[in-house]
Amino acid sequence: MQTAPLSLPDNADNARRRYAEEGYCVLQNFFPADHLQQIYDDMMAVFARQLQRLGITQAAWRDPAGLRQNLIALFKADLGAYLGAARQSQMLPGIHHLITGPAVIGALKSLGLAAPTVSTKPVCHYMSEALKVPGGATTRRRRIRTGAACRAAWTASCCGSP
Repeated sequence: MQTAPLSLPDNADNARRRYAEEGYCVLQNFFPADHLQQIYDDMMAVFARQLQRLGITQAAWRDPAGLRQNLIALFKADLGAYLGAARQSQMLPGIHHLITGPAVIGALKSLGLAAPTVSTKPVCHYMSEALKVPGGATTRRRRIRTGAACRAAWTASCCGSP
């Protein structure tokens, strides 16, 4: 998806001042809504493929209750597939382009940053009490072991068992 570079809003001087004083500024409505909707749809399609693979009926993704229902259904049915989909959803090209594209870089330069830097690994959190991973806040050693098992389960669910 191509997007034209966006400039700072009409109150650019206020944004620059806020950034200089506070270290951040909020640029409301910076991205076109249809662009964000496409990225959201692409991210949810990752989860939808897993639900379809498992034969789970999907609720409407654009409805907050449907989103929650779908994520919880996948989480309960196949934790490895859920974790794999969550990881994959943050690696899609659209989300990377969103944060590293010309619109963001141009806006950062407009704020006065001579050499803007941005994270090239976005992190997306799908949060709900019902989506708490058992043992998710335990020791690093346990997380590595759990992560390896989930990656193995994800690979088997996507690619078939070796």
